Amino acid sequence: MIVVALTLAGLASPAATFPETAAQAIQLAAPSPLAGGWLFARAPIAGSDRTSVALIHAVDPLRSDIGIAGLMLRCGEHGFDTILVVVTPYPPSATPQVTIATGKGSRTFPASVLPTGAALALPAAASDLAWTAWRNEAELSISIVDHDSTVNGVIPIAGLDAGLRTLSAICPAP
Repeated sequence: MIVVALTLAGLASPAATFPETAAQAIQLAAPSPLAGGWLFARAPIAGSDRTSVALIHAVDPLRSDIGIAGLMLRCGEHGFDTILVVVTPYPPSATPQVTIATGKGSRTFPASVLPTGAALALPAAASDLAWTAWRNEAELSISIVDHDSTVNGVIPIAGLDAGLRTLSAICPAP
């Protein structure tokens, strides 16, 4: 489901990519399963010899609203981008606030709506948490609030540490 959502969201073309030869070095096909239900995916960028790379995880469908599909960490121009993939697109003018909670606390971030509307980019501070506070957590509770609309979800993140090591081995250095 999440791979389809990522394709529909137009997220196979991130801002930063790397040459296909780097992807061949670790010989991963998209998507490749990793520990904890994570998928390591790469997709060719139309009209280019480059490839986008992402670590993705679907929400727990029994504990999540239908409006959220999952979490994606992808190679970006300046490190890693943290993106929430949503099912119902947001208009470009939307200004959603995203609260992410773990067993140790919560943080709220302003999200930017990506061009297709089917994904919300979080600021660098969220990516920093992925590399620190989230690495040994079991799950993230997500709440997306935009005016009178709220979408809640739970994303299991066990295995994130191993997934981040895989992603960092292939992403270009910022």
